[in-house]
Amino acid sequence: MGPKFETVPAAGPTPPPGGWDPGVTPNTTGLPGIPQAQALAGGIITYVLIGLVVAMIISALVWAFSAWKGHQGGVQGGKMSLIVCFAAAIIVGAADAIIVFAAGVGQQVK
Repeated sequence: MGPKFETVPAAGPTPPPGGWDPGVTPNTTGLPGIPQAQALAGGIITYVLIGLVVAMIISALVWAFSAWKGHQGGVQGGKMSLIVCFAAAIIVGAADAIIVFAAGVGQQVK
């Protein structure tokens, strides 16, 4: 028969019935550079949206010229690119609201 093992209780005090609350919440003064990080994120969003506008224009041109020349692969590629650019613009434009919503849901978890 193999060796017998003893059950050892966990170290530290047992948590209360509701669990531990470390008391950590988001704040804007905890670390330096928060305003710069917010400005950087806003600038990145602006560049991404500008890039998506350019990509949508190129996709529409590909779709139009492919349809004009009768190239069905190009037509499908242009259409799909437009859909992807449109969806990406929605996600990027709503990124802040999505994060705020998710953080609010996370704060309600008990």
